[in-house]
Amino acid sequence: MLFLKKIDKRKSESKMKCMVVAESMQRYRRLHFEREVLLDPFRTWCPSSSCQAMGQLKEMELPQLVQCSVCRLEFCSACRDSWHKENACQDNTFRPGETSSFYKSDGDAPIKRCPKCKVYIERDKGCAQMMCKS
Repeated sequence: MLFLKKIDKRKSESKMKCMVVAESMQRYRRLHFEREVLLDPFRTWCPSSSCQAMGQLKEMELPQLVQCSVCRLEFCSACRDSWHKENACQDNTFRPGETSSFYKSDGDAPIKRCPKCKVYIERDKGCAQMMCKS
């Protein structure tokens, strides 16, 4: 199996197409796009787990209202929580102990918020590691 990371970075995308299977090429394009969004201060991901569209910021000043062009969700560009014009971001973040009425500790809860992007995630089986694309 040929891995993309072993290909000389100077090779063009058209040359890569000839060297790798279509599945690897699709993965390369997806990861390349995700990296572009991650590194661009004017773009962000929609925090809705059912959407995951890319949003465009009008300016770099934070926080600002962002409305997803796909699902129309309005969220804060800084904390990625629902838009909170009147409150500071820290007033809207997930607080330890929110799950205490249902579980003995936060560690027991199957649904948690990503510490980076604040999207709710659930681990139902398998490896406990996840990578946030924000």
